[in-house]
Amino acid sequence: MNREYPEGWTLRVLDVSGITSQIEVIHGDERYVAASFFTVRDERLAGVTEYWVQHGAEKPPEWRSKFSERLCGLANPPCNDNLRS
Repeated sequence: MNREYPEGWTLRVLDVSGITSQIEVIHGDERYVAASFFTVRDERLAGVTEYWVQHGAEKPPEWRSKFSERLCGLANPPCNDNLRS
């Protein structure tokens, strides 16, 4: 599948922990982070479930703001004081 994806994208592995990973994908002006959960059977990869989010695509609901704080750096774009996640 990756060979068929349009050219010009960059993939950066941010973290691999056991059977999970976090990656950053940049394609032109678009920026995504994906969390992947791998299934292993008989020491072989048997499946993967991925969740993708586009940076800045959604503002978290106001009720959740007291439970979280915006992270700057790593996979996050430069901080915008008007947006908390």
